[in-house]
Amino acid sequence: MPRRPAVEDVNGFLVLRGFFDRQTQEALVAACLDVARDAPFFTPTMGDGRPFRIEMTNAGEWGWLSDRTGYRYARHHPLTGRAWPPLPPLLLTSMRCALAETSGLAVAEAFGPQCFLINRYSAERRGRLGLHRDEDERDRSQPIVTLSLGADAVFLAGGLTRRDPVERVIVGSGDVVVMGGRSRMAYHGVDRLLPTLATPMAEGLRLSVTARRVDIVT
Repeated sequence: MPRRPAVEDVNGFLVLRGFFDRQTQEALVAACLDVARDAPFFTPTMGDGRPFRIEMTNAGEWGWLSDRTGYRYARHHPLTGRAWPPLPPLLLTSMRCALAETSGLAVAEAFGPQCFLINRYSAERRGRLGLHRDEDERDRSQPIVTLSLGADAVFLAGGLTRRDPVERVIVGSGDVVVMGGRSRMAYHGVDRLLPTLATPMAEGLRLSVTARRVDIVT
């Protein structure tokens, strides 16, 4: 169950510390792995063909992809051709609980993510994600919520341009980062994993689950 968290404002990014207890973290990991059984993890590539240092999969109406044709949302897994699995209820409930803490109940109840992007980082692959902005969504009115599970990571909280100062903050298993308001279009990334013992993942592994609204409701 969610616990009353400490909330830290880092460059406008709201970090909820220890939001989920160990039992809930294990259930959330299991929900992610259920998604991956139907939609296997794959390694995306950049436009120039270089592989990312993470693996990913998606759940929901839309899934985020990157390959030689660019960044985009698609309705089908690039390898299996099947539609993405439905949004896991536990993950959706978890995201709304986090939003209720940072933004109030009304924002949480209105939150309608269409994509759960699940990224898998490994120490073996030196998992990281460079500075970027989430700007492929047509609807940017709702916040973005990211849940961390497994190994600690160094999160990069930047500003509205690449030249803005970047703050580094450690996010651990059960922490949640909410990007809304001025941080919705801010640059962010993951610099590296840190050695971490006794997490709900195998040693040296981390999952991040990012919930986004993609389409504008008409």
